[in-house]
Amino acid sequence: MLILTDEQAAAMDRSHVLASARRHGVIHALTDERRYYEENTPGIQMARGDIDELITIMTAGEPLRERNQP
Repeated sequence: MLILTDEQAAAMDRSHVLASARRHGVIHALTDERRYYEENTPGIQMARGDIDELITIMTAGEPLRERNQP
């Protein structure tokens, strides 16, 4: 799981983000390519989400992949 500021979320490549949700003033984003973001997004925070957090983001979150499609 990625933990992003608004600025990081606006500037990053979202091609590997599955869903995201704003929680506690930051954006929590689920990804299927953690290593990609570790290597290409300096200063990004990573966390392991528990099952409750994952379900919350997947059900109430916003799919970002659709916004990236032309």
